[in-house]
Amino acid sequence: MDVRSTVVEFKKLSRELRFLFLNKKTVTQSVGAWFPNQLEQFLDTFNQPCDTVLLLDELWRYTESIEIVLNHPNLKNKDVFVVSTGYQNKQLGPRTWMITWPIYFLHSLNSAADFSNKPADLKIGFNCLNNGTQVHRILLGYQLYQRGLLDQVLFTQNNQGPLDASILDTFPNIEEYKKLLPILRPDPMDLLLKNVYDDTKIFAPYVYHYSHHNSYCNIVTESETDGYPYQLPLEIITEKSYKPFVAKQIPIMLAGRGHIAYLKSLGLEMMEDLLPTNYDYMWTDQKISAIVDVVAKGPEFIKEFYFDHMQEINHNHQLWFSGKIKQTILQRIQNIIV
Repeated sequence: MDVRSTVVEFKKLSRELRFLFLNKKTVTQSVGAWFPNQLEQFLDTFNQPCDTVLLLDELWRYTESIEIVLNHPNLKNKDVFVVSTGYQNKQLGPRTWMITWPIYFLHSLNSAADFSNKPADLKIGFNCLNNGTQVHRILLGYQLYQRGLLDQVLFTQNNQGPLDASILDTFPNIEEYKKLLPILRPDPMDLLLKNVYDDTKIFAPYVYHYSHHNSYCNIVTESETDGYPYQLPLEIITEKSYKPFVAKQIPIMLAGRGHIAYLKSLGLEMMEDLLPTNYDYMWTDQKISAIVDVVAKGPEFIKEFYFDHMQEINHNHQLWFSGKIKQTILQRIQNIIV
């Protein structure tokens, strides 16, 4: 890793997170979706003089990776911080910490988006935008299709990537659903913004798709849930999870266990009376069933729920743009690295 790449990676931390390590001789490295053997190969050749190492990652799903970091001789006598997009900050070893810096904060909006309260005459109550073909997203679309509810949601689903996961073969009529893909809802703003902003900014939490304006409830399908059909307590929170708050919508999260608890800990109102008790700690297939049951209640139901919860919806919108959430996250990191 040369000096230039070090600088580029360090910029990814954002101004606020860089400041926390300003007085340390720090080397950063993106380890992305590396497998444990790739991480070990990198560390075997790591010889940069520094006091602190930051390993940037989207998701730490391999316990072997943590063991490698804790025990590798080239990290001996260095402070090591694994920067994840999970829900918790914790000390992993005598000089090793995991700190969470959600992807949303890699980029920040400077002012509130132009979202007013929704009108009372929307015809469709839900939106759910999907691109990558993760199994949990396919299964949500499939279950809506099976119940005759797909037209009750402003739903998108690409067909890029493999759709041949063996677990899908166990579901009746799954091939009929696959034939519907891709389900696209082109928005003229897509092309306009891609011409205005570079790829980095497009990844940021801009909420511009017409479906956010024209639905009361945003069904968020996170990048990971629990590795369905496996039951793994994976943690990841990306820009997807914050869009309902920016767009003044009811949030429904199809995400990992504890995802809602994390958002609540930041001060956000999650309107949990919409879903079954203990929904946050259900596994993926249970959550999908619960979401489909809510959609089945119809647009009038979700409209009434929306207007009954305007106080919480406006609270979330204002809280996000107040900057207090970012302050909370930074304070939690400071508390563990001092």
